[in-house]
This record gives sequence, C-alpha cells and structure tokens, in this order.
Amino acid sequence: MHRFFQLFDKWNGLVPLIGGVYALLLAYRIVPLKPGNPTYSAEWVKKFGPAVKILGGMAIVGGILALVFA
Repeated sequence: MHRFFQLFDKWNGLVPLIGGVYALLLAYRIVPLKPGNPTYSAEWVKKFGPAVKILGGMAIVGGILALVFA
C-alpha cells in the first residue's frame, strides 16, 4: 500500500493540469458547456470566461509545478 501512495504522490499534478486544460477549453468555447443549448454556453462564457481563463491557467501552472517538483 505504501508503494501506491508513492506513485500517487509522483503523479498528483495531473489532476490540476487536466482540469486547467479543460477549463481553458470551456472558456475559449472549443468544448461547448451544453451542446444542445449554445446560448447558455455563450452567456456562461460572457459571465465567467475571464475568471476561468485566469484560474485555468493558474491550475495548469500549479499542475506542472507539482509534476516537476514531485
């Protein structure tokens, strides 16, 4: 079990890295938030887009730092 936790500690930066990439894809409208309702996605991006772009970028940087220094 101890070996499992060592492996987990080595790759724990993947979650924020993948989450940050997904958030940026949502914020730049590459991946639609609700594929059936494009107006909802447009309103969401208009309201939360700038903040999600900043936080998604920060999550990517944090994930990369966690992977590098693990």
